[in-house]
Amino acid sequence: MAARLLLGSPAVRGSLCWLPFALLVLVFFLSFLGLSYSIYPFVVIDRLTVWQAASSPEALKIILIGVCVTLPVIIAYTGFSYRVFRGKTIELDYA
Repeated sequence: MAARLLLGSPAVRGSLCWLPFALLVLVFFLSFLGLSYSIYPFVVIDRLTVWQAASSPEALKIILIGVCVTLPVIIAYTGFSYRVFRGKTIELDYA
């Protein structure tokens, strides 16, 4: 009922259009946090802990190097894409 009232309100259709998405992200984040807190330190309940499931330190260092190279490239490409396509769309009007 509250979700229907929130989604039907004029404020959400205007300046607060980001609010339903932000609340949904918050619900999923808190659900994940609660689940992970409730089973910590197990990855597989009563069988495998976080430390048993971790890879060797050498392999984790290689993965870290890969992430340090790849992540800035992804962020730069995303920023470039937003800059290229900024202002090329019009506001949708379904009514």
